[in-house]
Amino acid sequence: MRNRKTTVKGLQKSPTPAEVVMLFFEGFEAASSAKESGTAVREVATAKLQEFAKQMKELEPRDALHILCAAGPLARQLVPFDTFPTKKVRFNVFPASMEKVERVAKACGTKTKKGSIDTVLEFLCNGLPLDYWNRKAEVAALLSDHLPSAGHTTPVSLAMNALWYALLQDLAELLGESQGAVLEAAIEMWLTNEEMRKAKRKEALKIITEFESQADDIEVHLEKILDGDDPICSRFGIATVVLMNLRMAIEANINEDVPIDPHGW
Repeated sequence: MRNRKTTVKGLQKSPTPAEVVMLFFEGFEAASSAKESGTAVREVATAKLQEFAKQMKELEPRDALHILCAAGPLARQLVPFDTFPTKKVRFNVFPASMEKVERVAKACGTKTKKGSIDTVLEFLCNGLPLDYWNRKAEVAALLSDHLPSAGHTTPVSLAMNALWYALLQDLAELLGESQGAVLEAAIEMWLTNEEMRKAKRKEALKIITEFESQADDIEVHLEKILDGDDPICSRFGIATVVLMNLRMAIEANINEDVPIDPHGW
């Protein structure tokens, strides 16, 4: 890779997106070779990937976003989206969008407006083609049913992850829509998906409730054929408590939008 040191004022030149991508692939190739080689190759791979992660932060947000989308999961593990800085932005937003953001916050347990908007745009990003900026027809098909008709908007100042704001700008330009319209579409997509997931959880609740009833009957039967202090009874009793807590957590999620703790007992 060419030397990026400039001869003017002794300053270091900012990396180009192509140079940063090359670091990633060089590191990836070195990591693959390390499986058959020694420590030296692993050190090269680590150094390349660490430099990739460092230089990603020096790129313009839109360039960094495109690299992370195109390079896939490994790049996102090395450079998580949430490690990029928060950006204060201002653009025209549909009033209904801010009301819906509160619904998002309640459903997913985020505590700030920024957290809710970042969650929505991350969901949108995960549903886009990897090279979405070259696939306008697919992006339009994904968002068109959720884009709002013309209506009243008002300027709003928002804090957003820099990469998610870059995504918002990208999609607005690609579709010829306002940033507020794209944000509204993303929120609607998230809420629609949440309703679909809730419907599936209602089906899951029926299955688990029926299974819990059967487990109660089995517990009674076990206590009849085994001694009360038998470890089988004790451990099965613990299992029924876990099952009951899961059923209650699903009910709270469906009825009150309480997020389900994946580690809850």
